[in-house]
Amino acid sequence: MKFVFGVGQAQAAQVTIDDFNTFDQSVEVLGSPGTMAMNAMMNGDNNIIGEERKIKLTIDENEFDDPDLGAIVSIVDGFATISNDAGIESTAVFTWDGTDTRPLNADLTGGGMNQFFRLDINSVDLTAKLALDVTDNDGEMASLTKTGLSEGISNVLVFLSLSSPIFTISCPSAKNRDRDTS
Repeated sequence: MKFVFGVGQAQAAQVTIDDFNTFDQSVEVLGSPGTMAMNAMMNGDNNIIGEERKIKLTIDENEFDDPDLGAIVSIVDGFATISNDAGIESTAVFTWDGTDTRPLNADLTGGGMNQFFRLDINSVDLTAKLALDVTDNDGEMASLTKTGLSEGISNVLVFLSLSSPIFTISCPSAKNRDRDTS
């Protein structure tokens, strides 16, 4: 997967969240539901917004209760891949909030010109759900969820609109409200 923000009416306003080309990264977790692993990588260029990508991977279900089964998130050659063993359900959370010494403070709207988040999905071999949470500098949060990403999807663009009534970057009236865009 590649995450790209922007691509609205003004290409010049595009803001890249992550192109997954900066460095390879891997997080693996095995075992029982609730088992979790994290990994954070920092870079010094503009290929990752805030110069840091954090990944948290959690096992949600282990159908066979086998401690040797699990999930892995790997980032190689511009793609983020999430893989589960048979009988495993997991949640992968990617976070871009800046580094510990330099928190992220970015105008994701590109001066008001960007209209949506764009996520390029190369393929999905099972069903998947995508959730996007954005928090502003005042701690106000808005969430969008895209369901129905199902087996056989190939090279699909997922657009999550910024013009949704409850989803704005300033989001003062959107705190802790969700919207399903399926």
